[in-house]
Amino acid sequence: MNGPSLTCTQQTKLGDYEEPSFTLVTEQATVENKVTTSTPGSGTALTLTTKNGGKGGKKNGSALGNVEYTLTITNTSDGTVSTIVGRTDSSGTDSKTWTAPTAGLYAITTTATGGLTSDTVYYLAGVQSVEDGETSTTETVYTLESTVGKENKITSVYGTPIALTVQQQTVTKNGNAVTAGSKTEVTGDIAYTWRQSGQSESKETAINGSTFRPEKAGTYIITAYQNYSDTSKRTKLASTTITVKRKPLELYVTWDKDNSEHTSTEAPDSKSALVVKADALETGDSLPSAITAVCALYDDKGNRKNVSGRFEVTIAVNGEDAAVKSLLEKYELNLTKRMLVVKQDTLSVTYRAGEGGSLSASYNSGNLDQKFESGKNIAKNTRLMFDAKSNDGFLCKGMEGQRSVHYR
Repeated sequence: MNGPSLTCTQQTKLGDYEEPSFTLVTEQATVENKVTTSTPGSGTALTLTTKNGGKGGKKNGSALGNVEYTLTITNTSDGTVSTIVGRTDSSGTDSKTWTAPTAGLYAITTTATGGLTSDTVYYLAGVQSVEDGETSTTETVYTLESTVGKENKITSVYGTPIALTVQQQTVTKNGNAVTAGSKTEVTGDIAYTWRQSGQSESKETAINGSTFRPEKAGTYIITAYQNYSDTSKRTKLASTTITVKRKPLELYVTWDKDNSEHTSTEAPDSKSALVVKADALETGDSLPSAITAVCALYDDKGNRKNVSGRFEVTIAVNGEDAAVKSLLEKYELNLTKRMLVVKQDTLSVTYRAGEGGSLSASYNSGNLDQKFESGKNIAKNTRLMFDAKSNDGFLCKGMEGQRSVHYR
């Protein structure tokens, strides 16, 4: 199933404006004196329509209705994020009306339950108005681009470096027509900072160079500056919001005599040999000791029980542990299971009593005494107990009452 789609209906078209992602207008030049410009203000009321499902919003001929979704609206000028929550109707669509509170370029996405996210739609609010149709205004627009690999991204995964660049582009508005020139990269003294969105205590932190490496998953506001080190000349060029998702991480259990495919079912002698590992941890990260292997084959002291059968090996995660909480801010854990198979060697045990008495036998299993008849197969290394009773007038020779032997 494809992700939800988002359409943006507005009264003022953006014309030939090329991919206006993450921009901030910082300069303005008037071509002719006849031009009358207004103070940048709020935007036109927009109708934002969310449509869920695949092609046509349907799956197997039926509309995907009653799906909750969230509209995320980011002012790319200052990183402010607002959200609108809605639910699709029986036809799989829903519409909301929204008006930009201030001038700026807005990035709008819709995310349905389950994490499916639409492509981003951009809206430029507060564009300068032109009184005379023969005159125009020209603005320089700066774009902060976040690139993963060779693709411009506003979402990423923990552990993936994000390359940052600033592009500039001239935009000319003539009447209702908007045209844009080619983008060129801004070079020179460019510095970048980050802070976490929605956390008032999050301070703006400088990024070393032009590559952003998030310290955990979350939503980050990235800002580009010129002359950042000189506060008297510092100029904010552009800002954007990047969503970093947790990295999927598979955990598995292994031990020293395990095979390379981790499919061995031969049980180690001690639980301490079972180790939880992961192959996709980022450099500097490690698995906390509060993530452990669990298996009923071993007692509370970690010793292997004298039993046979199939025993599942699972992974326990202590979510109250501080180190585990830190790990879960970065990774989405996939806990795998394994099976241990124990087949014990057995020997036949026979016993008998003479005419002067009786003899019974038992062994301990799970803290219970299990009696067994002569001729039963018993696992090696099992401690056996024999109870001899004499008839009246007879005495037990060589055994008085209950005795135990270690059967090997």
